[in-house]
Amino acid sequence: MVLLVVWRQELGLLPQLVLNSKQINQKEDSYPLFDLSEKWYNKNMKKKQTKGQIRLDIVLAVFILLIIIGSFFWFNQVEKIKARDAIRLADMHSLEQALVSVYKIYHSYEAVAFGCQEPGSPVSNCDLADWLPEISAIQDPGQFAYLVEQVPGEQTFSFKFQLEGKYGQLSPGEHFLTANGIN
Repeated sequence: MVLLVVWRQELGLLPQLVLNSKQINQKEDSYPLFDLSEKWYNKNMKKKQTKGQIRLDIVLAVFILLIIIGSFFWFNQVEKIKARDAIRLADMHSLEQALVSVYKIYHSYEAVAFGCQEPGSPVSNCDLADWLPEISAIQDPGQFAYLVEQVPGEQTFSFKFQLEGKYGQLSPGEHFLTANGIN
């Protein structure tokens, strides 16, 4: 028994369920929407595609492939930015912990100012080796630098760094590590 769905155009009826192919009116007004019979499949599905249809299929396939590849690269770039920003913030928190330790001992930040007495000098030049042994290796993972904005003094210091993307509550752009935290 063959199951068919037929649309009767001249009557404007909804699709009808037909249980036998002999029940179908073979006039032009009948169009099978779903037919499992081999005769209908052979008649309607084995048509040859023209060159224009083949070219259109190829263009669509290439377009979809380019969208998928582009999405992969975009997602990969976003993840790289997040990773670099996470490293930057981890470096700033390490610097902050080292400076808190210095302040607890000396009640001043001036002890670390040797090597970074001028604004614009790299933070890695500051004398923090006793509290942060890896200070000479701390550098921005991307194209920016960690710079001294305000030379460490008795109560203040300011180190500048940049984020490439939004990270938590921090927006992209310049930020400062100060005695009050990251601004």
